[in-house]
Formats: sequence, C-alpha cells, structure tokens
Amino acid sequence: NEKINVDNWEKKRTTLLHGMVLKSIQDSLKDDSPNQRSSVPYIRLLVRSFSHLEDLSLNEAHNLNTDEIPSVELLFWRVSEQVESLLKEGSVLRMKKLTAK
Repeated sequence: NEKINVDNWEKKRTTLLHGMVLKSIQDSLKDDSPNQRSSVPYIRLLVRSFSHLEDLSLNEAHNLNTDEIPSVELLFWRVSEQVESLLKEGSVLRMKKLTAK
C-alpha cells in the first residue's frame, strides 16, 4: 500500500513539474519584449583605382589580375535614397580626387 502511494505521488509530481515547465515556456513566449535585434542598414562598396592603368597598353590592362589593382572596401551607413540609387550593384562610377577623411 505504501509503495502504491509513493508511485502515485511520483506520477503526480512528474505531471505537476511538466505543467510548470510548459507554463513557464508559454509565459516566456508571450513576453512583450522584442526578440529581434535592431540593425542599421548599410551599403558595402568596393573601390578600385584605375588611374595607374593609363601607363599600360590596352593588352597589359586586360591581362591584369584583380589582385594587382589597388582597391579598398567602403561601408556607407544610413544611406539616402539618392545615394543608394547611384551605388546599385554592378554600377560603375568615375570619381576623381577621392580622399578619406
């Protein structure tokens, strides 16, 4: 009889613990705090210098490996729509006297 009482108690305890865990999980999912992190949109731009190619013949310029062309990666944060339209993927822009500040 005592064994039956202990078995019943263990079953009841397991059921109660399971219910408490489920309630805790559901309460966490209902939490009003956002699960998304906020981020700032940016555009990554690869800038290559072709000014040194003026001294090369057309054939030499075409045979250059991209690793041989001086380049730098720029990140633009919070870009306006006007600038974004200029910097679309695949666009080629010619900039003169570009300097970093």
